[in-house]
Amino acid sequence: NPASDVVHLQPVANAAQPVSAMIHDGAGRMVRELEAGALSGPIDVSDLPAGAYSLRVTGIDGSVSEGRFLRQ
Repeated sequence: NPASDVVHLQPVANAAQPVSAMIHDGAGRMVRELEAGALSGPIDVSDLPAGAYSLRVTGIDGSVSEGRFLRQ
């Protein structure tokens, strides 16, 4: 999903409450680490260079979900 300025997390049914997240660039380098408070609304990615990124979210129970987005 292309993004220009913000990324929105969409809750998954029965998923644990998110407590942290990491954004990695296409080379696998972590470019941002987010705490729970930053995950309650849109995530600002306007300062990231254009490219492919992965977003890994860790839930309160230790579960991990991962998604991808393109920054335009």
